[in-house]
Amino acid sequence: CASKSSSMSWACSSDDFVTNKYCQTTCFTTGYGYTGDDCSSGWASFSYSGYICVVEEKIGGFLKLSTSSSCSSSSTFTHMLNPGIWLPNEANIDASQHFTTLREGVVLLSASSENCGFGDFIRFNGQAYKFDSRLQMVDNTPGSGSGIVTGSCHTVPRAFPKQEGCQLLPSCSSLTFAHASLTLDASTSQLFLEQAERYIYGVSGLRPSASPCGGLSRWKKLDCSSSTCAATSGLSASDLQLIENAITPELGRTIVDIDVDCAAVAAESVVAVSTSYYKHVHLNEMNTYDFTEWVANHPGGETAIKQWATAEKGFVLEFPSWHPMERWNEGSGAEIVGTQYIGAWGDDIDFANLPSVLQTSAVADALGIAATASEYVENCGSPGEIANDPKEGHKFVMISVYEDNSGPQWRDLWIEIPFNFRSDVSWYTPQRSDVWVSRAMFGEDQLRQRVAWALSQIVVASVPGTDYSEYTEMWLAYYDIFMRHAFGNYRDILQEVTYSPLMGEFLTFVDNKAFDVNSRYPDENYAREIQQLFTIGLWKLNSDGSRVVDNGENVPTYSNEDIMTFSRVLTGFVRQAERGNVETVSWTRNLIDPMQMRADYHDGYPKTDLNGDFLGDFMPLCIDRPNKAYLAAGAKYRFVGGSQLTESGLSLQAGSELFTALCGAAAAPCSFKLEVELTTTLTCSGTECDVMDLNVVEVAGGHYQFEPADCVQLFFYIGKIIAHGGDGWWWRRSCANPVTRSAGVACCGGATKDHFCIYPKSYVTLTEATSTCQLQGLELCNTKIVASTECEYDDLTTDRVWTPIDCSGAIEVHPSGKVAWQVDTTTQQNLFPVEWLEGSMPVVTDGACPSGCSTSSDETYCVCVATMSSNTVFTSLPSATDLTSKLKIGAYPPTTSCSQGCSSEVKAYLTGSSFDENTIFEYSGKYYKNQQQTVAVGGAKFRNPPVFMHKMMPSTRGALLEVETMLDHLFTHQNTPVFIGYRLIQRLVTSNPSAAYIEAVGQAFSTGTYDGHTYSGKYGDLAATVAAILLHPEARMQDDAWEGALREPLIKMMHFMRAMEYRDDDGREIGLQGLQDTIAQWPFESPSVFNFYLPGYSPDRFADEYVGPEFEIFTPPMAINLLNGLMKMVDDGFSWCDSWGWNSPNCHNGGLTFPTNDSEVTLNQLDLLLTGGRMTSSKQAVREILEEAATPAAGLKKAQKAMLMVPEFNVMGASMPGDGRATAASETLTEPRSYKATVMLFLHGGADTFNLLVPLNCDLYDEYVSVRQDVALAPESLLSISTSGQTCSEFGIHAGLPILKELYDAGDAAFIANVGGLVEPLTKETYEGSGARCAGLYSHSDQQVAAQTLKCQTRGTSPKGAGGRIADALASSSQSYRTTSFSVAGTAPWPTGFGVKAEILDQNTGVSRLSQYTELQTVIGNITSVTHGNIYCEEYVQAFNDALLTSEQMGEYLEATALQTSMSTSSSLAMQLKQVAHIIATREDRKAERDVFFVSFGSFDTHSSVASALNGLFGSVNTALESFVTELKAQGVFDNTVIVTHSDFGRTLTPNSGLGTDHAWAGNHVVIGGGLNGGKVFNTFPRSLVEGGEQDAGRGRLIPKYPWESVMVPIAEWMGMESGETADVFPNLANFNRSQHIIGTSSLFQSR
Repeated sequence: CASKSSSMSWACSSDDFVTNKYCQTTCFTTGYGYTGDDCSSGWASFSYSGYICVVEEKIGGFLKLSTSSSCSSSSTFTHMLNPGIWLPNEANIDASQHFTTLREGVVLLSASSENCGFGDFIRFNGQAYKFDSRLQMVDNTPGSGSGIVTGSCHTVPRAFPKQEGCQLLPSCSSLTFAHASLTLDASTSQLFLEQAERYIYGVSGLRPSASPCGGLSRWKKLDCSSSTCAATSGLSASDLQLIENAITPELGRTIVDIDVDCAAVAAESVVAVSTSYYKHVHLNEMNTYDFTEWVANHPGGETAIKQWATAEKGFVLEFPSWHPMERWNEGSGAEIVGTQYIGAWGDDIDFANLPSVLQTSAVADALGIAATASEYVENCGSPGEIANDPKEGHKFVMISVYEDNSGPQWRDLWIEIPFNFRSDVSWYTPQRSDVWVSRAMFGEDQLRQRVAWALSQIVVASVPGTDYSEYTEMWLAYYDIFMRHAFGNYRDILQEVTYSPLMGEFLTFVDNKAFDVNSRYPDENYAREIQQLFTIGLWKLNSDGSRVVDNGENVPTYSNEDIMTFSRVLTGFVRQAERGNVETVSWTRNLIDPMQMRADYHDGYPKTDLNGDFLGDFMPLCIDRPNKAYLAAGAKYRFVGGSQLTESGLSLQAGSELFTALCGAAAAPCSFKLEVELTTTLTCSGTECDVMDLNVVEVAGGHYQFEPADCVQLFFYIGKIIAHGGDGWWWRRSCANPVTRSAGVACCGGATKDHFCIYPKSYVTLTEATSTCQLQGLELCNTKIVASTECEYDDLTTDRVWTPIDCSGAIEVHPSGKVAWQVDTTTQQNLFPVEWLEGSMPVVTDGACPSGCSTSSDETYCVCVATMSSNTVFTSLPSATDLTSKLKIGAYPPTTSCSQGCSSEVKAYLTGSSFDENTIFEYSGKYYKNQQQTVAVGGAKFRNPPVFMHKMMPSTRGALLEVETMLDHLFTHQNTPVFIGYRLIQRLVTSNPSAAYIEAVGQAFSTGTYDGHTYSGKYGDLAATVAAILLHPEARMQDDAWEGALREPLIKMMHFMRAMEYRDDDGREIGLQGLQDTIAQWPFESPSVFNFYLPGYSPDRFADEYVGPEFEIFTPPMAINLLNGLMKMVDDGFSWCDSWGWNSPNCHNGGLTFPTNDSEVTLNQLDLLLTGGRMTSSKQAVREILEEAATPAAGLKKAQKAMLMVPEFNVMGASMPGDGRATAASETLTEPRSYKATVMLFLHGGADTFNLLVPLNCDLYDEYVSVRQDVALAPESLLSISTSGQTCSEFGIHAGLPILKELYDAGDAAFIANVGGLVEPLTKETYEGSGARCAGLYSHSDQQVAAQTLKCQTRGTSPKGAGGRIADALASSSQSYRTTSFSVAGTAPWPTGFGVKAEILDQNTGVSRLSQYTELQTVIGNITSVTHGNIYCEEYVQAFNDALLTSEQMGEYLEATALQTSMSTSSSLAMQLKQVAHIIATREDRKAERDVFFVSFGSFDTHSSVASALNGLFGSVNTALESFVTELKAQGVFDNTVIVTHSDFGRTLTPNSGLGTDHAWAGNHVVIGGGLNGGKVFNTFPRSLVEGGEQDAGRGRLIPKYPWESVMVPIAEWMGMESGETADVFPNLANFNRSQHIIGTSSLFQSR
């Protein structure tokens, strides 16, 4: 027994051992003693010094002790039994009348009792019980009425417009509407440290390296009082003038940001401006950041960062002069700190604009702006956030505390979990899938469950795309969006998903900022996927799902320009503040509640829609809102807070009609309501009569916000200067539209200088301000006055007053048709398209621009003086078509009666006797203003575009309105009903619906009705959509060969478990481990946003017009893994023994409880429950199993296993069995002549390879640093290599890839530069003109396929893969090479040919073999020997048979062969390459001559934190390649193997606001092999990297100069491809010049 103690864990639990008590002492000493045994020395004589490792919490339970604190498996353990506890007499309280028995050993307090006198122990029914504190959660669902509770605040503020379920409750303050002005200085930082434990510092000592010319630059005012200041000598007069002109408007500020096109000014230059001196500094100099996360991550320890948190050091972190600037500009520190920007040191900031981690109750209390318990606040609740019920127990792990950022601290972990399962649960923390499985198994709302699952596969957010794998609640909250709205409206799904913080993290647009904030472009990730995947797709569709065609070409729905535009709409979203009542997440991140809008992060520039109009078109102008609209019937108010709201507003007088309407009484006390709508037009009273417009009103201590009708403003105007308040009064100025209420009043005259206002912080138009001054005998001030007055115009950020000074910026007009306004340094950096109306757009011709314009310094665009005008459009009643095509400005409902066309579809409301600009038209319930607003530049005109908020007056309401307008635009697009309907049909019924079916479903989506039944009757109705999908005749009668679908593995699994009545032995939730890597599908585990499989995937044997999406994951390893797991479940239930379930005695946690019966009854029941009565030829095989079984129970088990394999269970549709299948002839293998292999390493997601290969020590490196900004790599962080024939003779390899430098220096590796997907050679001009482009450019799904097929003009996989076509050519060549293609990365196009099909291997085991193959061989033969007319049944049977044959054959080869080295398995790539090496090792047994392999790795879609992401990814690649190359050399085949990398596409050279990079085109790649002529950079590296360079397609997206074929052609020829096959293997090769675009085979490879 003692000699076998290591295997006792299972033996001692077996029935035989337990019955006979074998090895009694050994079982006890190894921790698996039998019940009642005590083989210990006993506690009385026990003397021990050590650690308690495991405690079983019951008398007589096991204690595992060790002398090692690690309690590791290698430790020596001592086992004792848990003794009882002696209870003092005072604990013997009889509590029988207060408690009820919940279950054995657990009692529950029946009702709350405040004065019960209970201690920690009670006695109940003669037994002693110890109090066990529980986690308490309250009901916080919308409308629940939950008010103040103990513990952390759980209030959820409103996040998006028209949010339902919000209530006004006495509660803790959400702080959403709390306002207080803070100055970012040492005292504020001290407050944050004391109240929020955050380290907030200004940063000084940052050194710039690039010239300030040609972009945004920062200048710092020098203190010349203690030392002499001197200007830099040698600067040209013109450069000095440009800089002086730019700084002068903000003269006096310590920090000034400018944008000047100077010629030659060095970094850190000093210039004199008036009497001040300004020095060029780093763009981040004196910015304020949250360093808290960096405290925990700083490699030098936390003290190095904490030391600056003192009054002596003033909370300003001095960047060490000895540190290279790369320490700030790149790497994990830059990403952690750089994304935590708060503002400029010394600036004022509103509390409401602080990051959510600083908006804590403690900070609010310290500032005196927190609500008291007696005050009311708005709480919108959280759907599904119900109170916990002690009677239900605590069955799931929940993180309730995250302490010291060291990891989750569990609470209630063990409660309700039996001891045998605790070790599992301690690591098996995320139980989101257990909840999903339980609902799928036992929920009575099965249709809702199925629809929600389908929707979750369309609008995907998944664990692999985030850092939140250990959590549960956030994922369930996201999934519940689909549960709630499964039969609701798709618009609600779009809204909730867009505001979801989990989606914000997954698609990286949380904390997305406008370019003005940090000079980085907004992240494009969500803007792309909401169009491509969530609403409209890539191509315009007709109502029947067919594509719209124009001149023989499919019409795209959007362009990359549209993605960039919508990415600007999606700026400003931030997480809400952390709160209680939910699972705690690291770094205090709220990933439950909808994101909030931070308006100052939102882009305020015009944005076009997909129709060529602007977002905001057809909405009324805000300046047209009637005066005193706040008193009109229909005016809406929302309660926004009590005393904690410090924002000033008009204080209403008790007794006024408006006071009474809002208060609910003529005088206090008031009965406040959350929302109030005026039912009649009110009469003003007192001061109200002087106010034309307002924002907030104060009513007896409560505050209401007036919510006017939605409106927009015009972007361009002839403006007036407004001066900002606070200490920056006068030197901080902006240009404002004089017709808007944008500023207050400051009047001057003689010795008088004062502010005038109706109420504090009230704003007026310029005309109103001028009139106010004139009534006082004064005029508007144009000099500085005392800032602080009773009008409270003293906040630098939000407060401002009018001046009489004109301001207007010239307009830049670029050749693309985009414009930029030069009104300030930020506007001139933002180009956007406009609608040109008449005249020729001004362009530079022969070095000159038209009259009224001047040329830019580089003579590429015109800078024009602008004039604005308006004109009348119609002079008579227009047609509806003319009206909607020519009028783009909406109108408020007219106050006059109809004048003309009152009985026609277009009605006119005239203000005079004739049509003019003020005429309003009504059509289809909407109002249009008869006006066009234009901007004239250089003899041409464009339409003045609308915006939702003033750029200098950020508005949360305006920013959210823009988001909602974009969502409406996508939601109502002609594609959306068809696109979403088609996807849902595929998920619920059939893969290839007919045009009529698609159209019927689209109509149901659009009308909210189906087959005469009205559901909601609204557009977007999912109930009507689902009804149409399930009730359409095509769904009810699937009798054609192309009707049906392969069923998803998870659906089959849940169906089988539910139908066969799986139950846990102890009634627990069904606990399963994540099975994504086992069966290719698992809840919350989609590999990417593209779901588990693509909707357009077509198996090789299908005709081109048919798809079978689910077959993409029906690979041999996954299909057999599913069968093995489910067959094991049939035998023993789920347990850890099969790696699917939790730990359990005897490998048994539960099992199927389906009853046995007469064989024919059982057969019919199985047929009905598992195939819907569709079994045909397979039925007899199952009948024979049942009839021939020794017992009914044995027969049922075997029949259940057979049912798992029959086509009717695996496929929807009529199986249509046919004749028997012919047996394939076996091949006779001959001895191989030679061996070569190519391995394609696909860097999945679009690798940023311009940080893989970087030019060094040349001018191009300076361009690289300039364009890459914060993501540029420093020379010292790169591995230097040399080359010839390039502009730069030295390059650097990313430091994470030393194996590449080693191989490069040895001549065994080379780089392929400037490469990507091309149909033909493209220049910038031909790209913008008529050059042939790849289909779906910049789209992951399209470009992944394109990079693998090398026929990128053709969407889909019909051209087959380049690797597969090479294999075809080799197999059919004159040499007839014995060629095999393999994929270790699932189904992929690259290794798939027309003749040679890819064999798919498992990265973990190589092959998965059916564990019960021998037992079931006869049944399998019966199933696979029949042909089927249904294409899905036939494909299933053939694929299933191929999987079995391949796994058996390859399994034998692999079992007979061993590797030469111990290869790494540290990553997915390492495991894949290990399998490749193992297959190569079988080459002799297989008689192989040529092999092609496909492996894929990584999450290279680095939209955020690209530096740290690449460090990890490239590090994994390095380890895997190093191990692989070592093994190939050991096998002696390194010279015969070539490894080449590809990726979807490259990435933008310019970073985005999340320090990531977005989808681009050209990249740089690697080829490795012992037979290479390596040590070179092949192809010409781009000669320019700057924006606007010769290869730049925009935003640093470089057009590749060379196609993928440049490296693949020589590899194919090295493998043995003959010249006659070249055109078939590379169909686009004829479009290129081989000597210019294709690397010669003799150049790339050595001659041997």
